[in-house]
Formats: sequence, C-alpha cells, structure tokens
Amino acid sequence: MSVLVLGETDQASLVSTDEVEILAHTHNLTIPTSELQDWATLLTGLNHCAKEVLTIPDYCPPVDTTLYPRTNIHRPLGDKETDYGGWATKTTIKCTQPKSNELKGKTLAIKDAIAIAGIKCTNGIGGKLGEWIPNVDATLVTRILDAGGIILGKSACEAGCLVAVSDTSVTGNVHNPYAYGYSTGGSSSGSARLVSTGNVDMAIGADQGGSLRKPSANCGVVGIKPTWGMVPYTGCLSLEATLDHAGPMARTVQDCATLLEVIAGNDGIDDRQPYNWPQGHVKFGEELKKFFGSGTTSETPLKGIKVGILVEGFPSAMTDPNVAAASRSAISKLAELGAEVKEISIPFYKDSGLIWMVGMAMVRIF
Repeated sequence: MSVLVLGETDQASLVSTDEVEILAHTHNLTIPTSELQDWATLLTGLNHCAKEVLTIPDYCPPVDTTLYPRTNIHRPLGDKETDYGGWATKTTIKCTQPKSNELKGKTLAIKDAIAIAGIKCTNGIGGKLGEWIPNVDATLVTRILDAGGIILGKSACEAGCLVAVSDTSVTGNVHNPYAYGYSTGGSSSGSARLVSTGNVDMAIGADQGGSLRKPSANCGVVGIKPTWGMVPYTGCLSLEATLDHAGPMARTVQDCATLLEVIAGNDGIDDRQPYNWPQGHVKFGEELKKFFGSGTTSETPLKGIKVGILVEGFPSAMTDPNVAAASRSAISKLAELGAEVKEISIPFYKDSGLIWMVGMAMVRIF
C-alpha cells in the first residue's frame, strides 16, 4: 500500500494507533505493536485523500433551460388527466433550436426513472426516496429534444422498477388501455399505456428483466430492448450495470427504429458503451425507410433474413400455451415472407431465471 500526500496532513484526518488497533480487532486482524504507528501513518494519508476527493463536486452536464425550456410542470390529478394512471408528471419541453428534424412534431413521454432537470423523478417510490429533483437531463432526453421531439411529461413506472405488473407505483394504478382494472405490465407501465392510447407518439422505457418488453406486449405497441451499451444510460436510475437498458416504445416499427437511431451511440460518459459507436453510427430508421420505400412487390421481402427460434422457450412451464401458439403463428408468417427460420438450442437457458435473480440488485424499500 502506498499513499501520496503533498504538504502537511490535515489534523482532522489523523488516525491514532488506538484507532488502528480497534479497527484491526473489529476485522479479526492482529497487527504487531511495532507496526501500529506505520499503519496509523498510512491510514492517515488515505483518510486525508478520501476527504479531499469527497469535496470535489460530482460532474453534472449543464442544462441550458433557454435552449430547452420546460413549462407548465404539474402533477396531473384524476383519471382523465393522468390517462388512468399513465402520467406521473406533465410538462412541455421543446428545443428552441433543434439540430435535426428526425423527430419533428413527435410527442414523447419519458419513464419516471429517467432524469429531467427540475422535474421530480419518483422512480415509482414514495417518501424521501421519491422526492429527488434532478439538476441534469439524461443524455437520451437531450438527444430527443435536439432531434425536434416534444416531451409532454414523465410516464408512471412501478415501484423501484422492480415489478412486472402495474399496481405498485406511488402515482397510482396504471390500467390496461383495452381493459380497465387489468395490468399493463411493468415496470414501464405508463409509457406503454400513453403510447397505446395516443396521448404520445413515442415513449422511453427502461428494461432490466422485461420492464420495457412486457408492457409493450400487454398494450399492443412496439418496444425494443436495445443491445447492451447501445443507448447511454447516463441520467437513468440504475438497477444493475450489466442489465440496464433504455429503449424506444411506439405504435409502429418505423417510429421505434427512428427513435432508436436518435438515442443510440456513445455519449462519452457511460463507460458501458464502445468508444467507436458514435451517435448516428447506424441508421436504423433510415434503413427501414429505404426498405419500405423501395416499392418492392415481392411476396418474400424477408428473403435472406435468418430468424433463430429458441427451442427451450416453448416447453417451459412459465410459457402460457396461448402465447406459445401466437408466437408459433408469427414464426410461420415470417417463413412465408421468405425468412429462413432456424431452431437453436441453449440448454443453459433453463437456469437463466436463477442467474438473473442473483445478478439483479436486490432493493429493500422501507
């Protein structure tokens, strides 16, 4: 162990030999009396360094509220204003000088686990934990605004983003758009509902174990869980760094692809991202537009596309027979359209739930 301290050590950082002895005893360690002073000196230097580092302010990307003004911030009340639980907070945020028109005129909701400066971010939780008001905008929020998108508020999300149903959020139950009193799925419950009911054109969800995909399926919208590290998680509340994903939700595949193109790419802050993957590197939306605009009349437009089918996913006791049947019907349709459908086997898949439970950060909410 080596500690470098320039100048005199702050007296408040001094660690005595008695404190070293107590610390060692607490951890079942024995330090020879002749070495106590040496350890006291080393730990004093470390203590000094730690205190100095803790005084350094955290880096927060500045938010220009002149360029990105936010108006009429308020908590909606009543079923109609919340769209039966979909909204957590309402506002209007629009860039005064957008850099592109990729999302021009498109309205969006941002999951209430993602930072927007000056707007409470509850993460679906009550009490002090749900009182956080960020002073930063998440990277993906800035990118949406720079592309001409209009953010209309924060969408409700489930408590701590740890629930796959929609009756745990501090802002209230989020009802399924097709059946009042039924679940939208979670935890990106509000995002899915607001897109499905037409309150917004698009939304952002976050996914650690299906939190974006489940509500998208339950509400009949398109949701994409991007490749890990594709979308910067900067400004999003994390559950577990190896499982965190933020992604687009929309009513069409084209809108989802366009939104993904806007938010994807390295931001220089999130170290989970490859350095050589700049924003706009892959033209998800543009490529889809080319495909749809090619005027192809082919009966097999998916020719050359390979689709892998995980065989272990169907006999699972966790798979509803109706879902399995619908999935197989969709797979057949893909084959009819020319895709090469190929079964693949991952025997380890049966243990994936166990692995996820161990990998996921366990949060106890008091």
